[in-house]
Amino acid sequence: MIFTFARIVVQAFGALIVVASLWGLIAPQSLVGLVRRMASNTAGLGFAVGIRIVLGAALLTAAQISRFPTTFTVLGWIAIVAAIGLLIMGRGRMAQLVNWVSRWSPPAIRAWLVLGLLFGAFLIFGA
Repeated sequence: MIFTFARIVVQAFGALIVVASLWGLIAPQSLVGLVRRMASNTAGLGFAVGIRIVLGAALLTAAQISRFPTTFTVLGWIAIVAAIGLLIMGRGRMAQLVNWVSRWSPPAIRAWLVLGLLFGAFLIFGA
């Protein structure tokens, strides 16, 4: 039961990543603007940390029933370490990182979003 729920959570995250990546491919500055607004307040940092913890826990839980158990386990731990890294980094540095990315050219942003699209599809397929 818990494994099935974790699989659904991973697939939902994958679908959200695909949708966000498609949105960014169509309108990269719009997506960057949303991320910039979220990074500019304390709730945004909490949201970013929470999302990574939930995704990490879901990946770790769903790993044993996934198509790629080792990969899901590694990705789960990476997500949790990323959450800790964001906490250490803090809101100020997170905002600086988002501002740096916002200065990238639209083709560079789109290239990363293609990777996001592939990652989201991998999560859906793998779960």
